[in-house]
Parts: sequence; C-alpha cells; structure tokens
Amino acid sequence: MAEKEAFEQMYDKLYGKVRYAYAENGTVSHVIKQIDPELKEIYRQLMQVRCSNLAVIYGITEENGEVLVHQEYIDGECVSEWTGDPGDAELIRMAKDVAQALKAVHALQPPIIH
Repeated sequence: MAEKEAFEQMYDKLYGKVRYAYAENGTVSHVIKQIDPELKEIYRQLMQVRCSNLAVIYGITEENGEVLVHQEYIDGECVSEWTGDPGDAELIRMAKDVAQALKAVHALQPPIIH
C-alpha cells in the first residue's frame, strides 16, 4: 500500500470523513463527521467537555449503519496544512492551547488518556 493511502486510512479512522451542515443563509452551521464505531464512547465523553480549545460535540447519531458526530464548525486554517514557520510566539500560544485542551479531557471521569 502506498504511503499516502496508508496515511489517509489512518486519518479517516482517527478523524472521520467530514461533511458540512448548512444554515438557511448558506453559512456552515456545524460539521458532521463519520467516525469509526470504536470511537463512539470517547465522543460521548467529549460531549461533557466545555473548553475554548476544543470543538463542542453537539450529538452523536447513527444513520445507515454509520456513526455520525455533530460538532462545532471552527473556521480557520488546519495546522497540518501550514507551510511556513509560524514563529516562536505563535508556537508557544498553540502549545498552551493544546495543554489546556489536554487538561480538560484528562479531568473527565473516567479521564480520556491517549
């Protein structure tokens, strides 16, 4: 299997296939992700988290045998798509944001440990 195909399969399993839900005015209202059924309970736990550095999980549904997560749409660049150096100050800010998000998921009962 080609390296790109292996990465895409891993990405789809971890992050799901994404589509967008639109409001009547044509703006994106939220994201709908098809996830691996094995991740369903983790997403149920994430529904409890309210952290400014994590997308809000609105709900989980099942449709035609697929598990779908409805979550907040966050407009912006994906870090994995950056091509330049964001600079030290931005990297430090991002590290703090990630640490705050990890603190939130580790505080769940039971905690999400990765």
